[in-house]
Amino acid sequence: MIKKILNEFPTLSFYNKIQIFLIIIICFKMELREEGKFFNPLNFQQTKNMKGILSILVFLNHLDSLKLKKTSYYFFSRLTYGYILIGFFFFYSGYGLMKQYLTKNNYLKGFLRKRLITILIPFYLVNTICGLLFYYTGRKYYNSSNHLRLREKNPTIIFETFSGIIPAYYIGWYTIVLTILNILFYFSFKFIKYDLINIGIIFIFISYTLYYGSYTRVGLYYFRNLLWNQSTFSFFFGLIIAKFEKNIFAVVQKYHSLFLGIFLYIHFIFYDYLNKYQIYLEKYNINIDFNQYHYLKKGILFNFNCIINIIVVHIILMKVYLNNKILDFLGNISSDIYYYHKFGITLFRTDLIYFNNDGIYVFMSFIWAILIPLLMSYVNSFLVHFFLKIAFFNYNSFQEKNKQIKKIN
Repeated sequence: MIKKILNEFPTLSFYNKIQIFLIIIICFKMELREEGKFFNPLNFQQTKNMKGILSILVFLNHLDSLKLKKTSYYFFSRLTYGYILIGFFFFYSGYGLMKQYLTKNNYLKGFLRKRLITILIPFYLVNTICGLLFYYTGRKYYNSSNHLRLREKNPTIIFETFSGIIPAYYIGWYTIVLTILNILFYFSFKFIKYDLINIGIIFIFISYTLYYGSYTRVGLYYFRNLLWNQSTFSFFFGLIIAKFEKNIFAVVQKYHSLFLGIFLYIHFIFYDYLNKYQIYLEKYNINIDFNQYHYLKKGILFNFNCIINIIVVHIILMKVYLNNKILDFLGNISSDIYYYHKFGITLFRTDLIYFNNDGIYVFMSFIWAILIPLLMSYVNSFLVHFFLKIAFFNYNSFQEKNKQIKKIN
C-alpha cells in the first residue's frame, strides 16, 4: 500500500502544491492599508520578509532547473526567473548602502573592513567546503567543471578556486560581484562629494561590464558572465530610489492606482515580448555567448525586466504589509539559504544519496534548504563577529597610538 502511494506521488504537481503553500505563508497575518494610507515598502521588516520569500523562490528555481526528472513545471513559461530574484537582492543592497550613507554620520568610516568581512567570510566558508569536496572526491556534486579542474592538482587552478577568482561553488559569483560593487561604492563616495556623480560612475561601470562581456569572451571571468549582466542594474536602481525616495513615494502615493495599472500593463506586455524573444533564440539556435548583438540585447532586456518587477512588487507592498514569524525567520537566514540550498538539491541525486521518488526528493531538499542554512547561520555569525573584533580592535589601537604620537609632537 505504502509503495503504491509512493509510486503515484511523482505524478502530482509538486510546484502547484508548493505555490499554494508559499501563498499561504505570504498571506498569513498579512495587513492591508485602507484608502489613502500607505506602508513603507522598503522599511527593514518588509525588506527582510521579502528576502525570505526570495530565498525560497531561489531554491524553487534551482530545483526546477536542475533535478526533477518526472515533472517539468515551470513558473514562467520558457523563461528562467533566477536573474529577477538576484536583481531584487542587488536592489536591496544598493538601496541599503545609499540609505545608510544618507542617514548615518561617518557611515564610510570602517566601511570596507565591516562590509568585506560580513560579505566574504560566509562566501569563503562555503567555497572552501565545496572546493574540498571537489578536490578529495572528484565527484561532480554541483553544476560546475571545477571538480575536473581541481583533480589536475595544478597550483594555479587550486589558487583560482580557493581564492574565489573562479569559485568552486558556481553561484558564488553573486558574492564576488557584490563585493566589487561595494568597493566601487566606497571609493566613489569617499573621494567625490557629489552623490549623483558617484551614482553615475557606478552606472557607467555596470554598463561597461555589459558591453565588455558582449565584446570579448576572454579576460576576467566576472566581466564576461551574462548572469550578473542580467541583473546588476538593479543595484544602480536601488541607489536612485534611496536618493530620491521621498519625492518618488510622494508622487506614487498620490497616483497609486494609476502607477500600479501602468506598470502591471508594462510588466505583462514586456513579459510576453521576452517569451517570444526566447522562442526566437531557440528556433534559430542562437548562442548568445558568441553573438555580441544578442548578448547585449538580452542583457539590456533582462535588466529592464528586473527593474519592472521590482517596481510592481513595491507598489503593491505600499498597500500590503508582510508580517509573520515564518517570513521573519526565513529573512534572517536568507543569505545562508542562498549559499547552502543547492548542496541538498544536487547531493540527493548523486551516487552517494539518490532519492528516486520526486516527492521524497523535493521534501528532503526543502528540509536541507532550511536546517543546514540555519546551522550555518550560527557558524557564519560567530566567524563574522570574531573577525570584526580583530579588525576593529587593531584599527582602534592604531588610532589611539596615532593620537598619542600627535600629542607628544
